[in-house]
Amino acid sequence: MKQTLFALSLCFAVWSPLRSADLSSFVILTWQGDTSTTITVNYHTVGSADQSRVYYDTESRDGTPGAYRFQTEGSSHQITGLDDRYIHVVELTKLVPGQTYYFITGDRENGFSEERKFRTLPRDGSPIRFVTGGDMGIGDLPNRLLRQAAAQEPNFAMIGGDIAYANGQLSNIGIWDTWLKAWSEYMVTPDGFTIPLALAIGNHEVRGKYDRTYREAPFYFGYFAQNGTGSFFRRQFGSDMVVYFLDSGHVTTHEDQVPWLDRNLRLDQEIPLRFAIYHVPLYPSHRDYTLRGAEAGRKHWGPLFDRYILAVAFENHDHTFKVTHPLFDNQIADSGTLYLGDGCWGRGPRSFNVEPRWYLKDYASVAHFWAVDVADGSARYRAIDDIGQTFYVLPEDSDGAVEAAEVFQTIPVNYAIDPRTVRVEPLLRDGEFLDRESIEVTVHNRAAVAADAVFRLEVQSPLTAEPDEHRFRLRPQEEKAITFELDTIEPITLAERPSGQVRYTIDYDLTDDRVRFEGQQPVVVESAQPVPIRSLPPVIDGNLDEWSDLPVVFEKPDQVTSTVKADPLAGTGDLSLKFGIERNEEFVFIAVRVKDDTLSLIDAPIAWNQDGVHIWINTYPRGDFDDDPLFALIPGATLKDGYFVRVETPPADLQSACLITDSGYDCEIAVPIAYLENEWRKAGGQGKPEHLRFNIAVNDKDGTDGPTVRLFWRPRWDEPGDYTWSGVFKLN
Repeated sequence: MKQTLFALSLCFAVWSPLRSADLSSFVILTWQGDTSTTITVNYHTVGSADQSRVYYDTESRDGTPGAYRFQTEGSSHQITGLDDRYIHVVELTKLVPGQTYYFITGDRENGFSEERKFRTLPRDGSPIRFVTGGDMGIGDLPNRLLRQAAAQEPNFAMIGGDIAYANGQLSNIGIWDTWLKAWSEYMVTPDGFTIPLALAIGNHEVRGKYDRTYREAPFYFGYFAQNGTGSFFRRQFGSDMVVYFLDSGHVTTHEDQVPWLDRNLRLDQEIPLRFAIYHVPLYPSHRDYTLRGAEAGRKHWGPLFDRYILAVAFENHDHTFKVTHPLFDNQIADSGTLYLGDGCWGRGPRSFNVEPRWYLKDYASVAHFWAVDVADGSARYRAIDDIGQTFYVLPEDSDGAVEAAEVFQTIPVNYAIDPRTVRVEPLLRDGEFLDRESIEVTVHNRAAVAADAVFRLEVQSPLTAEPDEHRFRLRPQEEKAITFELDTIEPITLAERPSGQVRYTIDYDLTDDRVRFEGQQPVVVESAQPVPIRSLPPVIDGNLDEWSDLPVVFEKPDQVTSTVKADPLAGTGDLSLKFGIERNEEFVFIAVRVKDDTLSLIDAPIAWNQDGVHIWINTYPRGDFDDDPLFALIPGATLKDGYFVRVETPPADLQSACLITDSGYDCEIAVPIAYLENEWRKAGGQGKPEHLRFNIAVNDKDGTDGPTVRLFWRPRWDEPGDYTWSGVFKLN
């Protein structure tokens, strides 16, 4: 296969809820029961409706409500917090297997949808085709894949979680509207059949991702009627196949599903094809094999898959293409379960380890979905990309397999090395001037193949480096330490943030080729400023008169992101920011003053597409951390008008205020030190934390339709440009 280097890009988009007239196009077909004799119609309206009704017939009636021979009334509900949106659920029952039905939804007050049609699944052993994948999202790539999926004329579709990427947040309703619109428009076959849908839950459906309740997944349970508030269920499709839709620990634990799964697998042994679909893979292709959800799946579900000879498990979450060897008892076997994945139906493809996992037969970095044909108790599996190419076919002796194998040889594989391979030891100094320093670099070849490495330290005058290059060979699993001496020709202060770059290339000896990785890590000598101690705590009300000084002036951002590709700093000339950090025995206090002569606010608690500040805070600068901010603050005319947006889970007793001023807005925050100390201990710290790591970003959006620009004081954590001691203060 062709090898390519892994690259990462980041972009932002702006979403808003659709108007009432747009909602009539949102028609999603699901099942709550028998797939041959029932269908459930899910549709939306703005404002209440006297009835939830579907008019239907076995012949087209051109959308005239009174002409349809049948009609069924259902019910409507709301998602708490979304006052204007009503979701209508109407289940049609006593349908004829394999029959085409025409239908409309709505009422005279809210209007009627356009006429659509669907076909119930056959029950007589006739062939069935379905498409499946996961990790979709919104945008051009998923839309192209949806169109290609519909072109296969499937009887139904399955999604293995991470549907719209809205994270269970009510403020992301606009993302769901965009997804619903795309699905309703594109998932229609060339002959005009609306494609029914069955969905498993994923982490991006849930506020908090794992170990939550159905209440934290309001859209998944509120928009798709499948099994009430149950997060796992069974569906039989035709006479030859059954699918188990499982929850990989988001609302229900793996272990709690075992009795139900065991019973159903035992009762279904006479059905020729038994499939499972879920989000987090038992056999990851990109993430760590020891991932908690993967280990739980192998422990609790794997033995059942083996005992009852599950045909295929459709896995997701890792955003790659993969095919495993047949696996039984966690080993490669002549006969066992195939694990197909790995959830790349719209999200950008990810990379693979240099050393392939033992269980992977084939893999690639390509967005795709699977089309599966079931007939006479057997199945044929085709992987299809966004331009309609079939690039993989199973079984290998089936029609089209040879041609697909030739295409597969052209599909790229993006490789990535373990992020722990190279570590540049941090330099944190308390003095005022830079002395001669030793830059220590640790290189750990974590692969089972040898590699050749070249490391260089690049600095600018008045800094010098000796030596400027190291060349060496690494044996498999070998760890090596190298040292550069950093010096200065003339005095330089730490306030100037002297810096350099360790650039490296590592060439790995693979069986068929050599793969090169090029990378760099910053070297920054950072000075830890002490956090001043206050005798009296400030009142957290947004009035900064109690602050004598805001010493940190945010003049030049270290990182800028924008929703447009044009010059991101264009239009930000009116923006400036300064902040201060102080403490007492109980709290760390943060004051922020933003000058912005054009405020753009949308009167909603949405952090990403309006003016406001985003705060990152952590006491473990050398450890792991989340790249999401702890919270965001949106300014208001009064304390009640502003918004505190919980992105992660800050402490309950955190205090904040953000007020509009004549020149912009002022913010105050009080973070409990007990919370920071608890986070330190959770990350493995001993005693009390000595340092506080902090970052802040400010949004600048000029006008409702203008771009949203985010300016970071320090590079965003866990992204290119970030370094270990970025934004550090001395806490104790």
